[in-house]
Amino acid sequence: MAKQNFMEFLLNPKNWWLPLVIIFVASLTGVTMIGRHTYTEAPPIPDFVTSDGSPVYTKEDILNGQSVFQKYALMEYGSMFGDGANRGPDYAAEALHLTAEYMADYYLKSIATSAEDMTFQRYGISNLVKKEIKANNYAASTNTVKLTDSQTFATNELTTYYQNVFTGSGKGSFKPKNYLTNAMEIRSLSAFFFWSGWVCGVERPGKSYSYTHNWPYDPIAGNTPSPAVIIWSIVGSLGLILGLGIVLFYHGKLEKLDDQAFTKNASPLMTMGGVARFQPTATQRATYKFFYAAILLFAVQVLAGILTVHDFVGFTKFWGFDVGELLPITITRSWHVQLSLLWISACWIGASFFVMPMLSPKEPPYQRTLINSIFWTIILLVAGAVVGIFIGPKGLTGDQWYWVGHQGWEYLEPGKVWQILLYLIFVLWIVILYRGLRPVMSLKQPWALPNWLVYTTTSILVLLGSGFMFTPNTNFVI
Repeated sequence: MAKQNFMEFLLNPKNWWLPLVIIFVASLTGVTMIGRHTYTEAPPIPDFVTSDGSPVYTKEDILNGQSVFQKYALMEYGSMFGDGANRGPDYAAEALHLTAEYMADYYLKSIATSAEDMTFQRYGISNLVKKEIKANNYAASTNTVKLTDSQTFATNELTTYYQNVFTGSGKGSFKPKNYLTNAMEIRSLSAFFFWSGWVCGVERPGKSYSYTHNWPYDPIAGNTPSPAVIIWSIVGSLGLILGLGIVLFYHGKLEKLDDQAFTKNASPLMTMGGVARFQPTATQRATYKFFYAAILLFAVQVLAGILTVHDFVGFTKFWGFDVGELLPITITRSWHVQLSLLWISACWIGASFFVMPMLSPKEPPYQRTLINSIFWTIILLVAGAVVGIFIGPKGLTGDQWYWVGHQGWEYLEPGKVWQILLYLIFVLWIVILYRGLRPVMSLKQPWALPNWLVYTTTSILVLLGSGFMFTPNTNFVI
């Protein structure tokens, strides 16, 4: 009986506020705690210096390298700290591994005198390399990290390696050849990669694991899972299974109820007879073009996806012409990702405008004009974003890459100007919906469809606001 009463409790709209509040409070608390720790526990961006204090990489070099990474959309090819396309390497993991190898090479060249000595010394060198990578020599007072001679050697080798990767045509090099040609940009990029590897390897102050909790797994650099990682991985997996079980249990309970349990207090939005007699209003006819545009964007997205997949398998030449030379994966994948968001948004906006007169037949003045305005603003956004994503990684935007080119973040590819324009489009979307639905919105029916259309679009706007909280100079970890 108690179970049935609980089901009845869940089905009563007057009680829906309780699970909503519980979920909201739990989510907000979790996000706040994670956000606080993200800022307070973020690794420093120091000046790396040699054992005698000479500069190797400065903080400015590292931030410039971060800008190069974003300007040329390298997250759309590889990844950083596990976040990215994963077509290429994770640059943080690669830099850590290469640094460990170069450090070992330094010691082998310095002390090995025979094959027997080399075999014997290799074991000692391995432990020495791990010890040096794990040692946190950060001095907060001067914001410097003093590198060992082997680490300094590794930084030089790392720069040479990435010089070959982005300008060469050998195995493992970036396609197309000479994607980056500016030596200073490549050096800054190497500084950024070295810093990311340092973050993954060096021990967090007062802890026995790195800033990334010993991610990635790399035994030669001393990165192996800690007991806490293993325990919480198991707890997290079991928690997921338990949570899914609870959800499926109550879903099964709800399936046993007849339709009356869900529809007895609801009025049908549309009946079969209503469909047969339906005549779209002028405002509804104005939404047709949103769906035509979505179809076109979907087709272009599929084409961009095909080109991206061809790059994955190394098949980019057609009739002697290498498409990858004109459209590298950093561009095609950016189009593929971004166009999916844009055509889905166009469908959301168009569908909400189409439903609006069905919920509130009395339309406010200039509603159709506003709908047409938002459509053409979307067209401007799409054109600007598509062109910007192309010219940014090509280096055609100069110092304005962040504003009109490619921001360099996965799912947030278009320049800041286009991001702002998207935000304004969503603001106008809410205004149009609120104007149209205001006559039928009621505080006494907080769960009614008109209210929820406004709630959800406002929530999307709040979510998009998070994209304005960082710049090219923000710590990449944050």
